[in-house]
Amino acid sequence: MADQNRQQSGGFNPIGLCLGLGVGLCFGVAMDNIALGMCMGMGVGLCFSVALGQQKNGQQDDKNGEDQP
Repeated sequence: MADQNRQQSGGFNPIGLCLGLGVGLCFGVAMDNIALGMCMGMGVGLCFSVALGQQKNGQQDDKNGEDQP
């Protein structure tokens, strides 16, 4: 019963953060401000992970036969 009430986790947050930090670190080195680059990378990475999660949820709804409004 407890397993049915548990929501599935997105699973893309670690991937997005890793990619974002990598890209942000590169931009930080190029701009000579590593701290700013890492902060910007984390923000971009989280946006990327949310977008991937939404895309995955949309594909699962299509497989279940639910129509999107």
